[in-house]
Amino acid sequence: MARNRTQVGRLAMLFSALVVVAPLITPAIEVGPFPKPTTLPPVSSPAAPLASPPVASFDFQPQYPIPGWYVFFDGRSSTDPNGNITSYSWDFGDGIDYTSPDGWAGHAFGSLGTFTVNLTVQDDTGLTGGAVHNVTVTRPPFATFTISPEPAYIRQTVTFDASASNDSMRSIISYHWAFGDATFAEGAIVTHVYTNWGDMGVDLLIGDDGGFGAEAFRSITVGYDVGPPVSSAILAGIRGENGWFRSAVTATLRATDEGSGIASFQDRLDGGPWQDYSAPLNFTEGERLLEYFATDRALHVEAIHSVAIRVDSMPPNVVRLDPSGIASSGNVTISWSATDGGSGVARFEVSVDSGPFASFGTTSLTVDLPDGSHSVRLRAIDAAGNVAERSTTFRVGPESLDSLTGPLLFGVVAAASLVSVAVALYRSKNSERRSPEGTPSEEPKNDGR
Repeated sequence: MARNRTQVGRLAMLFSALVVVAPLITPAIEVGPFPKPTTLPPVSSPAAPLASPPVASFDFQPQYPIPGWYVFFDGRSSTDPNGNITSYSWDFGDGIDYTSPDGWAGHAFGSLGTFTVNLTVQDDTGLTGGAVHNVTVTRPPFATFTISPEPAYIRQTVTFDASASNDSMRSIISYHWAFGDATFAEGAIVTHVYTNWGDMGVDLLIGDDGGFGAEAFRSITVGYDVGPPVSSAILAGIRGENGWFRSAVTATLRATDEGSGIASFQDRLDGGPWQDYSAPLNFTEGERLLEYFATDRALHVEAIHSVAIRVDSMPPNVVRLDPSGIASSGNVTISWSATDGGSGVARFEVSVDSGPFASFGTTSLTVDLPDGSHSVRLRAIDAAGNVAERSTTFRVGPESLDSLTGPLLFGVVAAASLVSVAVALYRSKNSERRSPEGTPSEEPKNDGR
């Protein structure tokens, strides 16, 4: 310790010597005149900054409330740059005011309309700020739905349609269904098949994007359908023979069902594609096959019906009927032929000399007839019953006087001509034998030679 004190003393003496000697060894420096120092303005202390008012801000939910529902207002987004907000005063525009310390408020509007909501915030310095929003109070969503068909039957597809539900200001975003048989579905339009019969309660719950909902409820009776439908065809036209019609035909189809009702009724022609029956069908010449069947809403399908529709309105064409003219023998063969482009020739009927008609399946008939004139009438009948008729006349035996009149007259005329020529020649010979004086010449005597 004593040693340290000695060293400190020595350092102090050395410093004092340097202070005395330094001016003596520093060279002299010539310095010119100095300017007068500039006088600076006095420096004042900074002023305290001015306080800014708070900035009010708020939002609310739901955006489109309905009467009686609480709307929640949140003003906690309000700020104060240099202080603290101490109160939030709400004016809901319907005569109700409310002050909250934390920025929250809840209010239920009692009627429809648009309300101007004001928020005033105040900070700890007494400054205030405000914000305004309009709140539109609208009607709640409305839920409704239809059921088709009604009443319904088991195994039948039932359609539930809620597309008529509406929301005046919001959008419906969900449809929830309960069909009353512990089954559920979602969607605006849905279908369901009941497997049990009885009364079913159907419940619909809709929800919108504002968080609101509405409900609709209906009861549906589900019945039991015991059998398939019954259908028939009514054919209108002139009926002929053997199932043929002798005129155009109109086919009208009908189907009935005592239970769930007709769901579909279909027909087809000649094995073609099935199509929905909508109007009567018309048929002309020819043969067609019509098939049809019906299905009820309970999915019962009846057996397919078939009906042949055959139309032939044209009679046959008789090509020939013999004999005609003269038959030399009393054993006469009557023959004929006919064609038919529709139902075909079915039979012939023949009447001889206005007698009763007899039916034949052949094309000829041999009969014994006396000499004289005879007549034959022929009927050609097709399968539809259309009739074509033709007749002829002929004569049995030697040729009659009437038939010889021409040749006999020719012979008589020829003979008369020959007689006239002979008489003229005779007279000419007699004239040559007379004398010139006009006395008759002497006849030569017949000497017997």
